[in-house]
Amino acid sequence: MITRTLLFTLFSLFAFQSLASFRTPNFPQDTLTCEQAIQKVGEEVLFKGKIINIVHTTTKKSGTHITYINLDQNYPHNVVTVAIMEKFIGQFDLARENYIGQEVLIKGLLIQNGNYKPAVFLENSEQLKLVN
Repeated sequence: MITRTLLFTLFSLFAFQSLASFRTPNFPQDTLTCEQAIQKVGEEVLFKGKIINIVHTTTKKSGTHITYINLDQNYPHNVVTVAIMEKFIGQFDLARENYIGQEVLIKGLLIQNGNYKPAVFLENSEQLKLVN
C-alpha cells in the first residue's frame, strides 16, 4: 500500500510540474516554431503557431469527424497537421471567433505516417493553449 501511495504521489508531482510549466503565457526556451517542430518526428514537442483556420471534416470511407487546425498557413501550405478526432472534440471549445488569428502553443507527440505531413493529434485541452 505504501508503494502504491508513493508511486501515485510521484506521478502526481511529475504531472503537476509538467502542466504548470506548460501553462505559462511566455514561450519557454524549448518552444519551437512549426518549421522547427517537423524536425522532431517521433518526439514530444512544444511548438507555437498562429491559427489561420479551423476546419471540421468528415472522412468519406468511415464517416469519422476530424477537426483540423491550420497553423501559420492554410492547407495545403501548412507544414504540420494539428488534428482532433471526433471522440476528443468535446474537450475543446474551438469557437472560431476566439481562435482565428490567435497564437497558440501545441503540445504532443509528433508523428508521421507515410507521405503525409508530420502531425500532432490532440486528445485533451491541455495540449492547446492560447498565448496571451
